[in-house]
Amino acid sequence: MTDTLRELERVARRWSARTQDAEDIVQESLLTAHAAGRGDLDVLANRRWIAAVIRNKAKMAARSAARRRARD
Repeated sequence: MTDTLRELERVARRWSARTQDAEDIVQESLLTAHAAGRGDLDVLANRRWIAAVIRNKAKMAARSAARRRARD
């Protein structure tokens, strides 16, 4: 695994409620980046953009989990 992917996983672990979800969030974020034309991890701006996507996806997952718990 490259250093960049390790760093993105660290970001995901920091923001995700469950550490098990971190890898999934990174993969989803990389797919989103690729679809948006920002898949080149050698560009710093793209890495920062992907980190923001990771943060947003982690927040959405936590919000969804909280709503699920409230419904049950």
